[in-house]
Amino acid sequence: MALPLSTTYEFESLTPLWTGDANGVSAGRTLETSILGSIRWWLEVLARGAGHAVADLTEAPAEVSGRLQLAEALAAIDAVSRLMGATGWKRQFSLRIELVGDVSHSYPGLRRSLLHSHPAIKTTGKDPTVSKWYLKSAARHGKFQVTLILRNGNPQILEVIKDVLFFAGAAGGVGAKTQLGFGVSRSESKEPRNLSALTEWISHLESRGPVDPALPSLRSMFFARIPVTSADDRQLFKTKFELRGLLRTPNCTQQERHFLMGKVQGKEREGSKIHISIPYPAGAGRWEYRCWGWVPAQYRPMPTPEVREPRVVILNRDRVLDAIKGYFPPTVVWREFNSARDTVVPHENDYGRFVRSIGGAS
Repeated sequence: MALPLSTTYEFESLTPLWTGDANGVSAGRTLETSILGSIRWWLEVLARGAGHAVADLTEAPAEVSGRLQLAEALAAIDAVSRLMGATGWKRQFSLRIELVGDVSHSYPGLRRSLLHSHPAIKTTGKDPTVSKWYLKSAARHGKFQVTLILRNGNPQILEVIKDVLFFAGAAGGVGAKTQLGFGVSRSESKEPRNLSALTEWISHLESRGPVDPALPSLRSMFFARIPVTSADDRQLFKTKFELRGLLRTPNCTQQERHFLMGKVQGKEREGSKIHISIPYPAGAGRWEYRCWGWVPAQYRPMPTPEVREPRVVILNRDRVLDAIKGYFPPTVVWREFNSARDTVVPHENDYGRFVRSIGGAS
């Protein structure tokens, strides 16, 4: 079959999509780099959940020596790097993203236009309703088309990537700043997606030694959907504010709370592992929002000038997850691999079936 092959994936943003460069600026367009980053992150999470070790690229970049033969080169890197690229190994596809039609300048429930900068996130006293955010460039809301072009390899690669985009939009989010409510999407395709390409890719992953438990894995994540009566972005800040308060002693130490909910203090910055979306339409006049994230049994704290190589910390994840789930109303839909807390299929231990279920497979 002649190369290059290409395919398209269309989706609609249910909450605004934000992308930016290293300086947090998008220059009036949607940047492919943020979407590629999301694809890689979700592939890593899915692969580790299947028992396939994928290193943290910020600490141990994957590399392929130019002296290796093809078979040796592929064996030298993990399955995610084979698709997404590594030093000495090109990504197997290219990606373009563009708006379909006009971008929306507003979003139901947001108190200001998406095309303007917003004041920085800040909570005064005990009132979370004054919280706001700051964006150096606009978030975008509307319909998008992703074009995937095969550079090399099996054309099935493109179906795997389409499935990952579908999975990410249904389970969590795509793009940047998903911790601040952005990136929830749904497919515009009329064809049903059963995620067969993705689950087949997962089923063929080989073991590459022990998976580092201090790196994100689908097996240590949770996904919650909470019904609400209307769209109001203050729900995001209220939930974030109250969960941070909930994860204080005795549920968490200060270090654990900063790891889970994020921290900005001077030059010390740590991203939140808990993502909370803006409310979005859930059909039939209903609204809901998402809370999802990674709560590992152990983690590595951020290095500091005083402690450059911090020791792994053990986290009582059951206590944390019980507290988070208990915060939400009984109507919450809670998903978690092989857990009694799961409200749809408790103790689901078939990994492929779990992936299809939370990924919205039809």
